[in-house]
Amino acid sequence: HNFPLDLASIEVPFTNG
Repeated sequence: HNFPLDLASIEVPFTNG
């Protein structure tokens, strides 16, 4: 998913790495 760090952390942090 291409969500912000907030949602990315909840799911799999693809954008965050």
